[in-house]
Amino acid sequence: MKTIETINLEGIFSIWKTFSDGRKYLVFHDKNLITLAARQALLSYLYTTVTTDPINGLKVGTGGCIDPEGLFPKQENPAWTTLNTTLTTVGTGGLLTIGQTIDNTVPQITYLADLDQATGNGVSINEAGLFKASGAMFNVKTFPSIPKTSEFNLHIEWVIKWA
Repeated sequence: MKTIETINLEGIFSIWKTFSDGRKYLVFHDKNLITLAARQALLSYLYTTVTTDPINGLKVGTGGCIDPEGLFPKQENPAWTTLNTTLTTVGTGGLLTIGQTIDNTVPQITYLADLDQATGNGVSINEAGLFKASGAMFNVKTFPSIPKTSEFNLHIEWVIKWA
């Protein structure tokens, strides 16, 4: 008997502007690209001893668009190993690691990060990636530029799930 299953891993990237007075506006929401390195690592769990290499960082950058105005994002490439132009690394909190209840009908983990009001001002943010402890990029998303100012934080929610 042959069993064929499709493993469909997907990531969903959302970025919000959050203001001191509590206002929160969704700026961008879309699926992202899971890199080749991430797919190879997941496959290796089938035939090697599992090692500890968790996702532990999120980087944001300014090199994700093909035009100076930042309207046209670059097409993500599964062979990318880093962002085009990294601005900074933002700490993440994987909800699974702090006891978040997981819906086992659609297993998923959500990573949260905030680019605070003091960081990245005067530049346009247009790319982000989740990175493992080893430095390997797990997934990446480019998006239309968000001109960063001190008026708001950028709140990032990144969901990775079996679809």
